[in-house]
Amino acid sequence: MVINFLLPHYGYQPSGGFRVAYTYANEFVRQGHTVNIVHAAYCTKGYHNLGALWGTWHERNTKTEWFPFAKGVNRIYTGSLREKNIPDADATIATAYETSKYLNKYSSRKGKKLYLIQGFEIWADSAEKVLRTWKYHMTKIVISKYLLSIGREAGVSDLFYIPNALDQKVYRVTADYEKRDACIAMMYSSVECKGSSYGIKALEEVKKEVSNIRTVLFGKEKRPSSLPAWMEYYENPQQDFIVKEIYNRASVFVCTSLYEGWGLPPMEAMACGAAVVTTDCGGVRDFAIADETAVVCPVKDTQAIKNGILRLLQDDAGRICLVTNALKKVREFDWGINSSKFLEIIEGANE
Repeated sequence: MVINFLLPHYGYQPSGGFRVAYTYANEFVRQGHTVNIVHAAYCTKGYHNLGALWGTWHERNTKTEWFPFAKGVNRIYTGSLREKNIPDADATIATAYETSKYLNKYSSRKGKKLYLIQGFEIWADSAEKVLRTWKYHMTKIVISKYLLSIGREAGVSDLFYIPNALDQKVYRVTADYEKRDACIAMMYSSVECKGSSYGIKALEEVKKEVSNIRTVLFGKEKRPSSLPAWMEYYENPQQDFIVKEIYNRASVFVCTSLYEGWGLPPMEAMACGAAVVTTDCGGVRDFAIADETAVVCPVKDTQAIKNGILRLLQDDAGRICLVTNALKKVREFDWGINSSKFLEIIEGANE
């Protein structure tokens, strides 16, 4: 088959949603299909006025250094996702709220219409408008049971569930998790829904009780000026560095999101032997099981996050047990199996 993926902008920085789409593209190509990944210069209101800006975008963003594409994945860069810019195909897949609105208007030349729902994107528009796109005449695939429950409650039809997965060859234990020092890692973002401020406050409180901790934060942004000097920070580190120098050195990884469609970083950290303290932010529930594979806290609860971190730092046997269970759990999620399921859904989808 010829399969298109629609991306809302160019993936010039690491993004969980883009990584998922790119990974499926690689897997589909390996199984003999032709895949086009179509990136819009920008996919929101006002795209008609891009003009010369599009030329700058295209010149600047001709490579994706953070993701290893399989040979044969066709990357297309265009000013907008108007139908005239999209190759004809057997199937076209929207990967986000904005892209679904374009796909909904395409003719049959673009093939079967599918919608890979990776989050309840209430940061992009109202819940009512987001759910309206979930009810388009498309086959919908959600990445977590959390999103599946939202869809079912809203009466969404043609709804399938395929959980996200991990590249087990990349995200793996390379340093003995039983002997790790008191090192706490956390991904930072200034985006409000990531809840980083709650995590930083919790880490400051932990520092008052355990003075010799090492704290490592990383993110796509420059180091925030408000970050305490004793907290290490890495701006936009490479995947290999994150795996070996952050995940595999951390005894504890903290996720503070207010809501997530899935939550790749805590799952990645789990696979590398870090014990996870996470908020109950939705998508993580597929792999973060309270007191079995992770410490799970209410969202925005700084005290609970602090207590969860201290519990793992002070109970080595408990931390090791949590990590052992988590390693077994994350092995259940496999991209090869997922891509085969995805392709079966495409083949069985209605026109």
